[in-house]
Amino acid sequence: MEKTEILSIKLTGENEHLLSGRIDSESLDILKDYLDELDGEVSLNMSEVKYINSAGLGIILAADRRMKKNKGSIIIVHPSGFVSEIFKISGLDNIIEVSL
Repeated sequence: MEKTEILSIKLTGENEHLLSGRIDSESLDILKDYLDELDGEVSLNMSEVKYINSAGLGIILAADRRMKKNKGSIIIVHPSGFVSEIFKISGLDNIIEVSL
């Protein structure tokens, strides 16, 4: 049986948070609870994210909308190839800033 990678999140800079692992049904609550605690300008380093599902994208989008109401936002930095492609295909790279 394949071992699944649980999502881990670490603060790596003043407002940069490193996400690693998978964002799927098993980790959605972790992501939502973490993002609910943040506001202002927040960078999510997604270089180590192997997978993200549509619900994970929805959580990030909802957090970005909430932050924008308070003059903040989410910036996706260094997305993995998979994450970058998903943001492009979904059109979310037109809503949330993605910085390679």
